[in-house]
Amino acid sequence: MLLPHNNSPVIGKEAIRSGYKTFLDQFSIKGTSEIAELEVAGDWAFMRGTYTTTVIAKAGGQPVEEDHGNWLWIVKRQRDCSWKIFRAIGVSEPLVTEVRAPAVPETSKHGR
Repeated sequence: MLLPHNNSPVIGKEAIRSGYKTFLDQFSIKGTSEIAELEVAGDWAFMRGTYTTTVIAKAGGQPVEEDHGNWLWIVKRQRDCSWKIFRAIGVSEPLVTEVRAPAVPETSKHGR
């Protein structure tokens, strides 16, 4: 199961494969990812980290999307000892361009 941001869950290997194929036929992705935490408990594990991506149309032109954020994967050990993604979620971090402190109301000297 894939839980993409701003979309419904994508369930099943074929649905995930088909969605990626359709996307990757039209776009290329450049990016980086870094693991911040990894925990293993028997045949289960979770990993979380950060990512940055740039999506570029294969037809050319400027990047159509630049994104960065956090991800979390839950993985399961298979019989052949490989690990496969069981659940995955990615969350974009909005770019903050300006931070404003909330207005504080003035009080009178008498506390009224």
